[in-house]
Amino acid sequence: MPRRSPHTAKPLYEGHPTPVSYARFDARPRRGLRRDDAAHYVGVSASKFDTLVADGRMPAPFPIDGCVMWDIRKLDAAFDLLSDPQEAANGREIEL
Repeated sequence: MPRRSPHTAKPLYEGHPTPVSYARFDARPRRGLRRDDAAHYVGVSASKFDTLVADGRMPAPFPIDGCVMWDIRKLDAAFDLLSDPQEAANGREIEL
């Protein structure tokens, strides 16, 4: 039975997922990520991630038997460049 708000007769979070359902809990270490997980990993929406990949600020994916995957290490390297534009401007490059 859903909890009820003390101020109304309506159940709390009626029609909305509980706050815990927003979190992703996956304790298994992974090296390769699919598109939605890669976008979530760097903290952007999937459409923004697509833009970052298209303009070269995030690495391109690679196929594994029909699955499109991103290497988490390359995502880290690309994010490092995004988070420190000064170093990127000084010629620091990481192979993506």
